[in-house]
Amino acid sequence: MQVKSFALTDIGHVRKENQDNYLINEDLLLYVVADGMGGMKKGGAAAQYAVNAVNEYVLRKSAEGQKNPEELITQALEAAGAGFSEAVGDDSGSTIVVAILTGNQAVVANLGDSPAYLLRGDELSLLTREHNLAGLLVEEGRLDP
Repeated sequence: MQVKSFALTDIGHVRKENQDNYLINEDLLLYVVADGMGGMKKGGAAAQYAVNAVNEYVLRKSAEGQKNPEELITQALEAAGAGFSEAVGDDSGSTIVVAILTGNQAVVANLGDSPAYLLRGDELSLLTREHNLAGLLVEEGRLDP
């Protein structure tokens, strides 16, 4: 499998601070995107913490021989969440999307309203659901995607 990866963030036209953060770890085929919650304090620090915590966990567990990508992602997100308030504070938050490539598959998870998409050729497909009111209403069939 050939993988080409790149990342780019943009502050946009509304915010005064870019609170996006990302990680491309090509050795582990680990990809993380975090978006600090702009309405809360320290969103940029929250996104940075989330990316670093997931990377450090996956790096450590992979070195110990753990290879199951579903377990790695689940446990990495749990570990990041467990230390979040202590590291960043209760008045902050971040969304996160994590992908680990293995063989010819990708294992993807997200928390919050930052979804993951697959671009194959010219077709864009949604891989995850948004964890917000709009996402819930779409799931219930009360709102058109």
